Amino acid sequence: MPWSRRSSNEPKELEKILFQERFIKLGNDSGGGIAGLIAARDPLLAVRWSLALQSLLERQGAIVSVLGYQMDHQGDAAAMRTIELAAKAIPRKNLLRAVVDIKAREDPVLAAAWIRQQPDDKPNRELYTTLVGVWYQQDGIAASSWVGQLPPGKGRDSAAQALVLAVQESDVSSAISWGAAIQDDDMRQRTLSQIKSHQSVEQIRQTIQALGSSVKLSEADLEVLLNDGEPGN
Repeated sequence: MPWSRRSSNEPKELEKILFQERFIKLGNDSGGGIAGLIAARDPLLAVRWSLALQSLLERQGAIVSVLGYQMDHQGDAAAMRTIELAAKAIPRKNLLRAVVDIKAREDPVLAAAWIRQQPDDKPNRELYTTLVGVWYQQDGIAASSWVGQLPPGKGRDSAAQALVLAVQESDVSSAISWGAAIQDDDMRQRTLSQIKSHQSVEQIRQTIQALGSSVKLSEADLEVLLNDGEPGN
């Protein structure tokens, strides 16, 4: 039956068709696109169908497609209900990051405000990472300015780490500056080690000298950045 036609028993007929083995198998190969089409007719049915897929990757992609539809047509509350329904089958943090990715591509500022409304700090660290990664591609100056204005804490550390990942190959000076700004000792040194894996010791040494007193690095930080070895070792 063409999807452009409607009848009183269409939902039941559509559900019967979609849950046939051949459609489930098709979903295991391209679930995201199919789920988006189903959501345009019945978002809850799209959620149920997505969760029936055997492939975790396609199951997650399908749910993300449903979330995108709901955020565009039904609002955040509907999307959050879907996340709670799907959380037993798909890591909740993955779905929250997908929401941030969708929001950030439309309006990073509103995405940032949405993250601040979430109650859990640990998941928020990953949400900040997703936001900054998307935002920096759109407007690196605005993203950097926003991170610089965040209050000290785990969220700011995660956002700074995301900036380092964005610039570590193209702008070693900014990478070191943001890496040094991370307050958590373990995270800072892991991040600095990541910078080291992409740059030569000589390049890092020259950059540190150029930065001078504008960047504070501990002896342990310097050891991470200036230990012997070439990039990738």
